[in-house]
Amino acid sequence: MAKKKLKPIEVDMWYGDKFEPKKYGADAYHRDQQSWYHPEHSYVGNIYNDEGKMIGDYTAANGTVIEENFNIKWKD
Repeated sequence: MAKKKLKPIEVDMWYGDKFEPKKYGADAYHRDQQSWYHPEHSYVGNIYNDEGKMIGDYTAANGTVIEENFNIKWKD
């Protein structure tokens, strides 16, 4: 059986909001260990609306994918 290739980003919106790239803010955390449900994704994070309410979460393959999809400021 062929292994299913994951998308570069997987998004879960919790309250019926529709995900649109660059509409929402996000935080990001790098995972040192791979996960069995997203083995190709090394970043996880939460998604926030303009009021700062957490409205979803995501996993992503890399930082470039995060920057392409969210308004994010990286910490130094």
